[in-house]
Amino acid sequence: MIRPPPLYEDADVTTRRLRAMSRARKLLRLAEDQADTPEGRTALATAEALLAQHGLTRVGLEIGVEDGDFKKRSVEVGRAEAWRLTLVHAIADAFDCVALHRDKSEAVEVFGPAHALPLVEYAFVVYIRSLQTAWKARVTYLQDEAIWSAMGKPAQLDVRNQFCVSFVLGVKERLERERHEELSTDAVAGTASARQRRELASWMRQSGVRYRSRPQGVTPGSPEGYRAGFETEVDPALKGGPGNRKLTG
Repeated sequence: MIRPPPLYEDADVTTRRLRAMSRARKLLRLAEDQADTPEGRTALATAEALLAQHGLTRVGLEIGVEDGDFKKRSVEVGRAEAWRLTLVHAIADAFDCVALHRDKSEAVEVFGPAHALPLVEYAFVVYIRSLQTAWKARVTYLQDEAIWSAMGKPAQLDVRNQFCVSFVLGVKERLERERHEELSTDAVAGTASARQRRELASWMRQSGVRYRSRPQGVTPGSPEGYRAGFETEVDPALKGGPGNRKLTG
């Protein structure tokens, strides 16, 4: 019986920390706007607890532009493959941002608070590097089992694509599940998140932004890829220094 190699089991520490930074900023803004109210005091206490949990400071969060300063950032994805587009959309949604793209475009436009946009792009690059690591491990396993060499090039490319698609869907489900758990257990955070989404939607309408394509035709085909994406640990992918977004195999 063929068994896939063991994969990462730890949580995605890096992305959780980035999301905590964004969430804390939203809570601090809500606390400022609702000062001297129970909701404002709860928001402030929640933000301070979140900062302490992740070893962050308010000073570090306040560097840069204001939360309400919405911007657009173009994130290059490498090739116009549906799974790459889906990954950016999933990450943007986790940060309460909006990602849009044109058909066959190799870049995704991400709209949101100016401070959050670099975090979305950073998380995308880190996940791509984690995917590279997981795919190389999968190829090595298939080579060791004498399966890879028995495949023709078309079959290898199909296996690669199924792995990438499934990896991204695993990441997407994990981010959605964690976000749902956070918002369902923290009413104040849910209020701050909903507020940012409403204000962003209003800003986009006033700016004349037209909604473009959403990723389609992305369905899982590799249990190993899905598990790798759902369980991926991102921190080790950062140790090799700057990398590119090209996935080979």
